[in-house]
Amino acid sequence: MKKSVIAIITAVMMTLAFPVAGFATETPSTEGDAAEAEQVINATDEEDALTLQDTNTDEAVSEETQQDTTAEPSATEPSDAALSGAAKEDENDEELDAKALAARIPKTKYKGAQPAFPNAIAQQAIKIAFKYGTAKSKMTYPGASAKPEFQKAIQQAYGARKGWGKQTRAGASCDVFVGTVVRSCGYDTKFPRGLEEDLKYLPNSKFTELGITKKKEFQPGDIILYNNKGSGGHIAIYVEIAGKGYLAEASYSWKRYGRITKAHDWTPSHYKSYGVFRPNKACMGPIQYGDYNSGVKALQQFLNWAGFDCGTPDGDFGKKTEEAVKLFQKSQGLEADGEFGSKSYAAAQKYTNWGARKMLKGTNPIVTKKPVANNAHAVAAKSAKKTSTTTAKAPAKKAYTGALPTKTIKYKSKKKGEVKKWQKFLKWYGYPVKVDGKFGKGTKKYTKKFQKKVGLKATGKVGKKTVAKAKAVKK
Repeated sequence: MKKSVIAIITAVMMTLAFPVAGFATETPSTEGDAAEAEQVINATDEEDALTLQDTNTDEAVSEETQQDTTAEPSATEPSDAALSGAAKEDENDEELDAKALAARIPKTKYKGAQPAFPNAIAQQAIKIAFKYGTAKSKMTYPGASAKPEFQKAIQQAYGARKGWGKQTRAGASCDVFVGTVVRSCGYDTKFPRGLEEDLKYLPNSKFTELGITKKKEFQPGDIILYNNKGSGGHIAIYVEIAGKGYLAEASYSWKRYGRITKAHDWTPSHYKSYGVFRPNKACMGPIQYGDYNSGVKALQQFLNWAGFDCGTPDGDFGKKTEEAVKLFQKSQGLEADGEFGSKSYAAAQKYTNWGARKMLKGTNPIVTKKPVANNAHAVAAKSAKKTSTTTAKAPAKKAYTGALPTKTIKYKSKKKGEVKKWQKFLKWYGYPVKVDGKFGKGTKKYTKKFQKKVGLKATGKVGKKTVAKAKAVKK
């Protein structure tokens, strides 16, 4: 049977054989063909067996290799000692970098001017308020949101603000804006909320009242508290940007979040001023990205001298100046945050003739000498203080000669003539009431104040007893 199969295979191979180029064609004998075919079959069986054996052997080798890899670390893998050494080398590289940076600084003392640091109150006001020219739609409550910096600052200044009105809770009022600035910058963490509370609080040990009304006399960080005649009060902070004066403020009536607006002089025809209150312990903050003033220019001059290129000193604290400050800080072993504050100033003192500075806790600022008003301002301040304290509380020594109401009036009363008489009296007495014949919330508010002042029950209703007390008032 095996021989017959071999014969068949041989016949097929002979039938399919064809000459190959470059080789001679031979016709093998039948007996040789059979032997060769048998060798092919046997070889094929042996190759299949070897292939299977090789496969099994490869799998075994693979498993063995995997076990070896798990059991022993690779010869190329670094040891813990090597890693520790590399870390130490990195630390040494950093030290060398700091030393190399410090080597840039000249050995001689720097004789240039020391930088004037910005007022922390003004700086914070600019930071959290919308910039000048921002569209009203972006800062109108409740459609828009306050700046993230404002939201963070008001949380820091007042916390949860439970029980507040919606606008004051959100910060869309002048008194809350100013309080947020003064508290969050760290100058005065007890600064009150509410215009009446502000009037009682100022002046004090931290704020000096100045009798000035001209914009050119203001300084960054001055708090300006005044009232529009007959339409309530307002409080704002004077700031300067690129040498120009602005007011940082918020508005309850207009529902505006903190914003920057143009500063202006006061004139008697427009405003009845309560005064300007200046921090009597100057609160200077770090020079930082976005500042634009002469202090920045002086800093840039120092950094260029020290070997940390700021470009041409122009007073504009941009990215290049920030990078130069970081390099200087790194050369001194300080945290490279890019803000030239108290620690950076102290480090710079080693290379300059700059005087020592004291720090104000809470803002990392640099405190300079106490600002001193000139004699004219000091005299005016006393006069302004007397005026402001007598405006609403101290009655004159003469009796009121104007007409008083002859009929009972109260909130929302339609007796315009009688209401006007009463409003004129209240204004004469010193309250900022608008004489328009409308008995609104303002008239009711100051009526209650007068009643309380003269020992009556504060009902807000003007009857015979209230009018009798008004007649008895002496000025």
